[in-house]
Amino acid sequence: YQDVTNVPAPTDLSSTNNSKFEGLNPVNNATAKEFVDSIDTTTVTLTSESTNDGKDIKISVSLSNIDGMDTKVTNTPLVITLNDGTKITIPVGETTGNITVPNPAPNGGVVTYSISKTTGGNYEALDKNSTTTVVTKDTVPPTVTITGSTVSESNTGTVTGNKTIGTVTISFNKPLTEDLTITLNNGQKIDFKVGDTTKTVEVETSRVDDAYKQGTTTETVSIVSTSNSKIDITDKTATITINDDVDPIDVTVTAVVTTPKVIDVNTKTDGTTGVTIKAYGSDGKETNLTTITGTNHDGFGVETKINGNSVNNSNGDTKELGVGEKIVVEFTDKDVNSLDVSFAWRNNHETAKLTFINDGKIIGYATVTGDGSSTTKAIVTYYDENGEILKVVNAKGSSDKVDELFTFELPDSNGGIVSFDTVEFSAPKTVDDYLINSIVYKEVVNTSITDVLTDGGKVTFNIQVDENYPPQGKATAIVEVNGKEYEVSLNATGRGTLELSSSDLGTDLSNVEVKVVRIEGGNYESVNSTTAEFDFTTSVTGDNLSSSNDNINTYEDTAYILKVTDFGEYGEKVQEFKITELPTNGKLYLTVTKGETIIDKYGNETIVTEDTKVEISKDQIISLADIAAGKVVFEPYENSDENGSFEFQAGDGKGNFSSEYTTTIDVKAVADTPKVTISITPSIDNPSSDGSNNQNGGTSNSGNNSSDWWEGYSSKDDIIDTSRNYTKTGDYNSWKNYTNNSDSIEINGNQSQWISTADGNDNVYISGNNNGGMNTGAGDDRVFIQGNSTSEITLDSGNDELHIIGNSSTINAGAGDDKILIEGEATNNINLGSGSDELHIIGDASTISAGDGNDKIRIDGNAKGTIELGNGNNYLEIKGNASSIQVSQNSGNDRVIVSGNATNNISLGAGDDYLELDGKIQNYVDGGAGNNDSVYLKGYTLSEYQSLIANGNEWRVQNFENIKLGDGTIVKGDGSVFADTTTVYKYDISLSAQLTDTDGSEKLSDTITLKNIPEDSKLYGSDGNEINANDDGSYTVQVDANGEAKLTLTNENEVSDTDLNSIKASATSNEVNENDEVTDSATSTVDNILSTDINLDNLSSIISENGEINLANGKAENISLTLDDVLKISGEDNTIKISGDEFDSVTFKNTVGDDGKENAWSKTEGTGADKGYDIYMNSGDPTVQVKVEQPISDGITN
Repeated sequence: YQDVTNVPAPTDLSSTNNSKFEGLNPVNNATAKEFVDSIDTTTVTLTSESTNDGKDIKISVSLSNIDGMDTKVTNTPLVITLNDGTKITIPVGETTGNITVPNPAPNGGVVTYSISKTTGGNYEALDKNSTTTVVTKDTVPPTVTITGSTVSESNTGTVTGNKTIGTVTISFNKPLTEDLTITLNNGQKIDFKVGDTTKTVEVETSRVDDAYKQGTTTETVSIVSTSNSKIDITDKTATITINDDVDPIDVTVTAVVTTPKVIDVNTKTDGTTGVTIKAYGSDGKETNLTTITGTNHDGFGVETKINGNSVNNSNGDTKELGVGEKIVVEFTDKDVNSLDVSFAWRNNHETAKLTFINDGKIIGYATVTGDGSSTTKAIVTYYDENGEILKVVNAKGSSDKVDELFTFELPDSNGGIVSFDTVEFSAPKTVDDYLINSIVYKEVVNTSITDVLTDGGKVTFNIQVDENYPPQGKATAIVEVNGKEYEVSLNATGRGTLELSSSDLGTDLSNVEVKVVRIEGGNYESVNSTTAEFDFTTSVTGDNLSSSNDNINTYEDTAYILKVTDFGEYGEKVQEFKITELPTNGKLYLTVTKGETIIDKYGNETIVTEDTKVEISKDQIISLADIAAGKVVFEPYENSDENGSFEFQAGDGKGNFSSEYTTTIDVKAVADTPKVTISITPSIDNPSSDGSNNQNGGTSNSGNNSSDWWEGYSSKDDIIDTSRNYTKTGDYNSWKNYTNNSDSIEINGNQSQWISTADGNDNVYISGNNNGGMNTGAGDDRVFIQGNSTSEITLDSGNDELHIIGNSSTINAGAGDDKILIEGEATNNINLGSGSDELHIIGDASTISAGDGNDKIRIDGNAKGTIELGNGNNYLEIKGNASSIQVSQNSGNDRVIVSGNATNNISLGAGDDYLELDGKIQNYVDGGAGNNDSVYLKGYTLSEYQSLIANGNEWRVQNFENIKLGDGTIVKGDGSVFADTTTVYKYDISLSAQLTDTDGSEKLSDTITLKNIPEDSKLYGSDGNEINANDDGSYTVQVDANGEAKLTLTNENEVSDTDLNSIKASATSNEVNENDEVTDSATSTVDNILSTDINLDNLSSIISENGEINLANGKAENISLTLDDVLKISGEDNTIKISGDEFDSVTFKNTVGDDGKENAWSKTEGTGADKGYDIYMNSGDPTVQVKVEQPISDGITN
């Protein structure tokens, strides 16, 4: 507070004021006293309350002192006047005060109050700097705007690789009444405080500052959300404009004397072209290279096969190079320091790995991969032998087709280029698989001929732009050499080569200047030109006209391309060689091209008119350049491993020659694969369907497993003859009489009205259902129904054929020898009538009346109704349960086979009958009249049988003279009738193995190995002794002196053609030296294919083992397929691949599905990997694909 600063002296102290003090002596000489008051500051603090609804606001003031002194108002009230004139009074004795005033911004806004002046209060000093802000939340949200900017790529002249930064400015039309966060479309969040009205922020664009022209681009930045959802952000966008800068890149020029060569799908891989290529499967074993041609991803790869099955360890085609597999390329002539590789079928998720090897030691490796999204970008990373990264290069690739060439040059730690003699291609992970389309490589010519003149006058200049910036699109380097400009195309990694002869380099080869003038294309912003100088006159050899003896090694029956290093260590002046003595173990050839001039030993010049090879004669001169170009070839005599040599003289090209030198030729023996054949023929003694291979009037005591059941029709083409009275219609709904001649009717749909074809040999084809019924009249009629038959069919008299793919209803076959095949169920009565009929029902059967004649009936399901067999020697086979079976009392010798239970009585009638029952008797079985009836109760042991007939139940098995049980017990009879209870099928196998090399250097193994012998089969030699299997399931068969063997294969069940075709025979020939030591071996493996229609039962196992069905064998092989067939044998992917030759045929049958709709086939021509194949698809299942090689005859039938 303000204190008294002057205290006056007392004016009257003469009295004591009755103080009653004793001896008080008043004085009156006091004087006034001055004081200095200290200043203590009191702080005035303003506070207020914000509001959301625009109501009156309360403003408060309070007083405080930092020293804790009393701040109550004294003397007079303290009046505080605010900046808007409002006055707040703090009464005496108080420290606070307040006032309520109307809201100055009732609709929203920000108002700040401050103290303009104070009066009263008696304070030494007041701190009046306090302010308070009243925020009233907007009832009308603010309007926001966003604006962009114009920027350029940063650091002109330097490629930064950084993304360009732009700015956007966000503004509001009034101060914010609340904190706010705005989110941009790039995810960037911008925070605003209460009262803010604008803010400018940096935004990272997607544009990278690189070396390529991008022009002026724009990027849109928009507001996607705010923390106040009431603020309208519709179309709140800004544009950032980005301009190009100019960042030049560098280009380098190097030169090397090299020999460029190409490896692709047409390259020989045996070393004759200076390169050996080998493939290794995922099992580590050497295997064959695979090739894919005629597509947009041609190339070669590896296919691993284990036990004949293709193994796919990656995700793609089995012919691609996948994980665990590798292709090893060995450069047999010279070391290599550069590879240009074009990959195929490698997408942006897949990685190819190259391992570089020199002298058997890994010196580094490289990987090429994509970025996971782009089809034009690839990344090449180089590593040293320890896995340390040497450098990373960008390139163009990952197209999943044929990529442009990648240049691979393994750098050393100093940036130089390392040479290598071997490179391995592999796939690191299971997601990696690819093909190699081509490899262009440059052999580093031996240092003894680095002189351009002696290398045929050729030098290769390498033009390389900065590897970090490969060209985008086509790029061409304009290169000036000796005053002349050349156009050099750059590949995907920015590498180009220019090959020139010495005449193009100028007269002074010691100072050849090469200038890259400019780069056209490539989309570069700018490229710095460069100039390089080269000296091509130096050589490390001497100047003498001499050489030395040499030696080469090759293989039997393998051509060898001579190298310049095969003519000894010759001097610098050597330009050519004269062949003075020809080799004795083969011939030398010179490969020449059309237009080339050759000189014979007499000096005569001849211009070549076509590409060919010319035998080199004695004293013929060949140039060093031709040798360096790989044009001189040695071919050893056929099937010979004799060693030899040739002699030569070194010449200077001016008629001067050295003394003679010798190059010896060592030929290593190679075994030739022998010729192996296998022939399998079913024995003529194999059982037939009527069981006539046994006693009792042809009653065989076994099941009928013969395959001579009628197999029905494959297509409408099997029965429809359009040359006769032919009618073709859609859904048949009108009655029509046909002639008494031979009629043909084709109904493409459902038949809903009665058909009467009258007499004659009539043919009826229905692609859908038979809903109306028919009578084919007298004659030999044929009916093929691809759907169900729900109405009666009367075949009438004649030898008729009826094939129903679906279910059947009532059938009256009439007199004659009829054949009926029902692939579904027989849901109603079937009357076969008189004659020797055949009935095969694949599903369940109802009531059947066979009539008189020798009938054959086979039911693959259950027989649910009564089956009546008439007079004759009948055969009945039921795979399921049998209900009542009744045989006429005048019947002949019948045979009945039941694989299930006898659910009712079986009465065989008169004759010597045979019954075989696998299941149980639930009523009784009766052999009927006859002298030698037999029953084989395979489902009973002796104790079970005794229990069956105990307690007076002997009637349950009656009138049998011979009874045998499943445990082998003979209950009745002497058992002789059951002596041959097993049907044996025999197959004669003829094997032959012969040497193809008959010069005496090879020996044929005295055994042939058989694999894939069908299960439960036995193999016997010509001596009748059984041949036991080896541990691995194979069989070793001894051959005679002629390399032949005769075998017999037996099986209790008939062996399918497919299983017989799967049997493989292999033999080995060995190359043997003078010490009788085996130096090389070769094995040939073949299999058997029967010239018959293909049985589909076991085709799925062939597909599983071989990956496809191969019909090619020079014979006519036929396959008929429905949709159900394909689904049955194709496996999980619903795909079948069929290859073969022009003798083969594949027929596709349209059928009708359970829904009554047609399962129709359609055909398209294969492309890409399927080029050369026709692709068949079916409307009943769009996932089905059958790929048929185009030489095969094929078609679709209804």
